[in-house]
Amino acid sequence: MAVTLPEKSQRGSDAVFAGNQMLNILDMSDSSTWGPALEVAQEFLSKPNPETSHSLTAVGHCHIGFFLLIYLFPFFLKKKH
Repeated sequence: MAVTLPEKSQRGSDAVFAGNQMLNILDMSDSSTWGPALEVAQEFLSKPNPETSHSLTAVGHCHIGFFLLIYLFPFFLKKKH
């Protein structure tokens, strides 16, 4: 995972750090170390990825159409009188 992410991304650095922690904990000949190494992996993979996630914000406006203007114009005339 760290190889496929951009070099200077926070998620990539976190992946390298988690992998390093797992390798420091893991001893393939001792099955009691497999659980703690798995916990490190699960902790890393359970974190959200806000830095590289896309965020979408929509801001817009509208134009009052000609027919809507025709519909509302009598209302404004009645209100003035």
